[in-house]
Amino acid sequence: MKWTEPLAPAALCSFTIACALAKLPPLTDEQQATPEETKAVAAAVAKKDAESLANAQDRVARRYMQEHKAKSVTNLALARTA
Repeated sequence: MKWTEPLAPAALCSFTIACALAKLPPLTDEQQATPEETKAVAAAVAKKDAESLANAQDRVARRYMQEHKAKSVTNLALARTA
């Protein structure tokens, strides 16, 4: 075993620790505002998606009720028991 083999893992560990503990510069005002804008846009998209889902569910329920109004109540009762 060469004497340099144990030095490679030690050097790698010290380099990794140094990178992990390095301090980053503080964020600018523009950089701090970016996540807030992203959250606002995501919230607006989520609200729009929820509204369109609710509308689609309402359309399906309305169509189901219209199709089954033509059938008699006894037919629906028989269909449920079968």
